[in-house]
Amino acid sequence: MISRLVDLFPAILTAIVTALVGSPLLARLAPRVGLVDVPGAAPHKQHAHPTALVGGLVLAAAIGAPYLIVRAPLDNQIGGVLAGGLII
Repeated sequence: MISRLVDLFPAILTAIVTALVGSPLLARLAPRVGLVDVPGAAPHKQHAHPTALVGGLVLAAAIGAPYLIVRAPLDNQIGGVLAGGLII
């Protein structure tokens, strides 16, 4: 079990770094491209300040980056999950 985790360490580290670096960068970019939820735009939106809508993009990048950068082995099951995530 430990050897499997050691094999996956570069992919896990890539995902963590992608999320930690990508989140603030995309949060700063979001207002420039209109990816914000504006308070009061609908009756149920009660937040005080505009909120960046980039969490899904950061998550997708953090999941996909290990397969692009580390070239982790991609079997049919993992490929199906990644393809399904891109469609959604």
